[in-house]
Amino acid sequence: IHAMQAGKDVYVEKPVCHDIWEGRQLVAAVKKYGRIVQAGTQNRSDVGLIKAFDHIQSGKLGAIKAVRGLCYRNRSSIGRSETPIKAPATCDYNLWLGPAQDLPMFRKKFHYDWHWIYNTGNGDVGNQAPHEFDLVSWVLGDPELPQQVGSFGNRFGWNDGGETANIQTVWYELGGVPVIFEVNDLWRKPDLNAGVTYKSLRVGVIVTCEGGEFRGGRGGGYVLAPDGTTKIEKFPGDSGGGHALYFIDAVRSRRAEDLRAPIDKSFRSAAVPHLANIALRTGVSASSMELRKQLGHSPELLDVIARQETQLSDWSIDTSKVPYLYGSGVTVDPNTETILAPDSAKALYKEQYRPDFAIPEIS
Repeated sequence: IHAMQAGKDVYVEKPVCHDIWEGRQLVAAVKKYGRIVQAGTQNRSDVGLIKAFDHIQSGKLGAIKAVRGLCYRNRSSIGRSETPIKAPATCDYNLWLGPAQDLPMFRKKFHYDWHWIYNTGNGDVGNQAPHEFDLVSWVLGDPELPQQVGSFGNRFGWNDGGETANIQTVWYELGGVPVIFEVNDLWRKPDLNAGVTYKSLRVGVIVTCEGGEFRGGRGGGYVLAPDGTTKIEKFPGDSGGGHALYFIDAVRSRRAEDLRAPIDKSFRSAAVPHLANIALRTGVSASSMELRKQLGHSPELLDVIARQETQLSDWSIDTSKVPYLYGSGVTVDPNTETILAPDSAKALYKEQYRPDFAIPEIS
């Protein structure tokens, strides 16, 4: 926003905001200052995904029945420092923090692991997963925000300096289509190199249509026939290698409509994982058995719980003693992009900014 006020065009990394209010100001600033602003969601420039999603949206596979997003990253514990760590002497810590609060840091490593602290990051649901949440929005035609977002998960097994969930499940409807999104950073015991998969996919999207199912992500994908085994279409991609160049082209042409990842679409894609974290952080403790009772109406969510039960059992984790957090749903007004309920969630709509880095309200 400050860059736009200074007359600059901006290429901004995902997620394009750290909370929903902030993202709304970003969208307003683009309109007010007339700058060229693109998000770094490079999947939007993947030639294979462009062709695949055009194919799906053309109706050649029939109506979209459901979408599944996956982010299985097989990460490790970040450890825990018994005393707060300090920033390296070479770091301007005040500038590094920016709007975030100056809180004690109990992780062992200063860099990167800030992702797993809510003050400075969003967990993997807001780190890697925004790329895949963006694919979900894109294939569904970039509709407005969902009216309700629910989530369950927790940080299991590691007992470290991190706060964010390493297993997290999100569900919502987007454009009338049911969506389930799974984040899973916890490896499979006993093999530390064995991560979980779903339908042979670890990171990407599964789009189930009447006449087939697309499976893929960055680098393209393929379509299976309704039998679930026969490949009927292939869409090889290039991982969006030209994404930054498209931004440069738009800077030169001053044609914002040529951007592959305009900020209004990127904001909505970022807002959904933020809503997922808000649902989780304002949720209640629940065992897997209690989750089953609450979510018994959804065979798909029951399947997720069953797979997670097997994985957690390998870690000797009993969720009646180390429970999930369960947020049954944050209710949203898609027209104003604000949170309606619960009241505890409203407090996380806009975070507290340090005065020197306060983000202005754009009108």
